[in-house]
Amino acid sequence: MLNQTAYMDMMLGDPSFRPYLPRSPALPYRINTLPSNATIDNASSVETSITPENESATDWVYWIETDSIGGSLNLNAPPAIIGEALLPKDADKVVVKEDGLTVWHDEYVIGDEKKVMWPVIRPRLGEERRFSIEYMIIPGQVQSINITAGWNAVSIYLRPNDPKASKYLSNKPYRSIFTIAGQGWDFNMKDGELVNVTSFYPGEGLLIDSSDNFTLEISGKPVDLPHRLDLHPGWNMVGLPVNQTVALENITVNVKHKRYSYPEAVNEGMVSAFVWKYDPSGWTHLGQNETLMPGMAYLFEAMDDAKLEFR
Repeated sequence: MLNQTAYMDMMLGDPSFRPYLPRSPALPYRINTLPSNATIDNASSVETSITPENESATDWVYWIETDSIGGSLNLNAPPAIIGEALLPKDADKVVVKEDGLTVWHDEYVIGDEKKVMWPVIRPRLGEERRFSIEYMIIPGQVQSINITAGWNAVSIYLRPNDPKASKYLSNKPYRSIFTIAGQGWDFNMKDGELVNVTSFYPGEGLLIDSSDNFTLEISGKPVDLPHRLDLHPGWNMVGLPVNQTVALENITVNVKHKRYSYPEAVNEGMVSAFVWKYDPSGWTHLGQNETLMPGMAYLFEAMDDAKLEFR
């Protein structure tokens, strides 16, 4: 990120006599945000207008573009200012548009609001630019996972607000965490120095060994459907990325861009007919009419690279 500082004032002398200065200087452009009158199915929208009011707003440089002419790479840094709007904390699927075209944006949560920011390229003094910010309100959820002493095969069905495993495992009596990675294992040993399991992902199966009972409470939002989980040749430990029971025949297997129902994929020799679950007696395969449960992890065997699709 570049920033051209066009104006700089400096005051020297005894700090006790300096006048009051605001913590943040006033922006050289005006931002006005109002609810939109547009009707969008199951969504909300606000309209934001941005108008440069000072010459300094037209020569700030925050953005770098690249283009290629005759095989040579040219760097172009046009002037840009940053537009912003505050949305409800649970705003999701945010899209920023100008003249009907989507504009890149960033977003992050501040307290009970979500701040959305985007670049306004080549602003002109006094010229009003209008942007629409469309979003959906998707309330957050909390997944509770009860861990008992011994081994537990569990999975996450939410997109965690904070995926870092250390956030949820701090001060918990777990001994180790394992997850299948290709032909081997990634793991997290509480009393060891080797840590490969650093984040939680929806649909990822985890094998947790604990010395005592505890509960994991993970805040997040539902995944967008359809959602796909990767299967690699050999054994895979996965769970449901949705908070509902799912029968095997309702899972789609995508192999080499072709879709099969799970029974069809079994008949084609792409996946094993046996799906394994963990209970106090050890690993046992699912019964013929047994469904998959949210929050649990299962072992799937694939013969080739594939994807499990949930819709």
